[in-house]
Amino acid sequence: MSIVCVLTNKNIDKQISIVKKYKKHIYAIEIRVDTFYPKIEKIIHILEKIKKNLPEIKIILTFRKFSEGGKVRIAEDKRKEILIEILSEKHKLIDYIDIEFNSKIKKDLLLAVKKYKKTLIVSSHFIKKQIGIKKFVKIIRLMDKFLKQNEQKGIIKIVIKSNNFKHYFKFLKEIYRIKLKNLTFFATGKMSLLSRSINVLLKMPLIYIAILKPVISTQPNIKDFTKTLKKIGIIK
Repeated sequence: MSIVCVLTNKNIDKQISIVKKYKKHIYAIEIRVDTFYPKIEKIIHILEKIKKNLPEIKIILTFRKFSEGGKVRIAEDKRKEILIEILSEKHKLIDYIDIEFNSKIKKDLLLAVKKYKKTLIVSSHFIKKQIGIKKFVKIIRLMDKFLKQNEQKGIIKIVIKSNNFKHYFKFLKEIYRIKLKNLTFFATGKMSLLSRSINVLLKMPLIYIAILKPVISTQPNIKDFTKTLKKIGIIK
């Protein structure tokens, strides 16, 4: 199961302890660099701590852009500098780098990902505004083209805001038609929990869940999410 637990800057030891408890269900930890800023030096120690305590868990490094749900406004060049600095210093501990498709630094990050032979997550988040079906499909196609043109191993991640099943299902049908195995899609809003549960059933590559405090208010935590999956018989 490809559950990704999102690690933020509060109660680090407790978060790692929770991941240990549920580790049989967890594939990776995403370190949200933007929640630590400006105390970036802490991330080096956290990377080491995770690998020491949870060596089998993959690590995703993300410094989310503010306009797509990030926690700090920062110049793009500075964001790039921080990500590349962490990657160059601790690349042996990092498995994935996430960068938004709508970012001017994505090509520079791609070069760093290639240099250190990591997997790229190219992402788009429409959580502050609605997106139409045609634009949704177009962006997915463009992200897929970006990976293929650059001969880059990667995952496409797209997130929308959805508050009813009918709306969410329209987008899910398009995902089914596109049929990309490296694509993960889910919703924030009232469809957050349901969409992530469906991700498990559809075996999408990455399913993002909070550990303690969510970075987005409707993001379920690992305790509640595994409880839900047990109730509907997906896991034991």
